[in-house]
Amino acid sequence: MEDKQRNKIIATNIKKYLKESNITQKKLAEEIGISPSTMSDYMNLRSNPSHGVIQRIADYFKIKKSDIDTTYKENSDPSSLESIYNILEPERQKIVYETAKEQLVQQNKASNNVVNINKKKYDTLAAHSPDPNKVFTDEEKFKINQFLDKVDADYDKKQKECKHLFDDESDDKE
Repeated sequence: MEDKQRNKIIATNIKKYLKESNITQKKLAEEIGISPSTMSDYMNLRSNPSHGVIQRIADYFKIKKSDIDTTYKENSDPSSLESIYNILEPERQKIVYETAKEQLVQQNKASNNVVNINKKKYDTLAAHSPDPNKVFTDEEKFKINQFLDKVDADYDKKQKECKHLFDDESDDKE
């Protein structure tokens, strides 16, 4: 990763934690033992902080060094989505997040792994015995029915959990 790109990631992440903690660059500089002008150099991409300074910043915010400088992450790929996302300005991050959320909803609607809550699909559940002349006892029938009731209850629970994903669907309603 180029130094300029790394500096931008570091500065962006420091700004994020400054904002979340509601403190100034000057206050952070004083707390970690560097001059305000040195902190300003980091924030304006004129220089990059040493590993020790990054550690002190991370310690101050009670976070990992990799939360400030993503090059500390193991096997960090600078072309990964997360690395690119971290470089983006907050407004652009919002766009990426909203787009990803929308894509996930569309994927879930198309996926067979997500229950379509607008139409309850019934499948046949059959119990087979190796003995073709087997006659189920009342107790066995009761246990099968208990199992089917549990499957139905699990389906209903999953249906309620997924409802928000399909609130805007109108074409599949019966």
